[in-house]
Amino acid sequence: MIVKAVDPSTEAAAIDLLNRFFAEESFDGNPSMIAGNLSAMLTDDNCWAALAVDNAKPVGIITASLICDIEYGRVAEFGDLYVLPEARGRGVAQALVSAGKDWCKRKVCAAILLTITAEGDAAHGLTNFYKRFGFQVTGRMVAECRL
Repeated sequence: MIVKAVDPSTEAAAIDLLNRFFAEESFDGNPSMIAGNLSAMLTDDNCWAALAVDNAKPVGIITASLICDIEYGRVAEFGDLYVLPEARGRGVAQALVSAGKDWCKRKVCAAILLTITAEGDAAHGLTNFYKRFGFQVTGRMVAECRL
């Protein structure tokens, strides 16, 4: 298995995985929004997306975006991490997180943030999963205001 950055030749496969992810987790989003947002990310140096490919088949995806703030300075957020159900338990997510952490280090990030939903934690044990990679639950809440 290899992890490689999404490029124009793999963008359609990345969109397919993201559509599956959003559908399986019942996230808001439609295929055209997902495609448009991924396309915008791929042209932004502050964003990154990568695929895990096993035997020439894309089996997982991760996305990350950079922000700067006063508390940390440069910070990355892992926005999406998804592995096909049939590829789970084979180290795909571990490879994607590792590649994501490497990208963040190259971008000189002080920290990586991510959001764990209560539903995702209940269904997939995400808190314990991410703890294996050095993430700690901080007790902070995520609030959003859509524009």
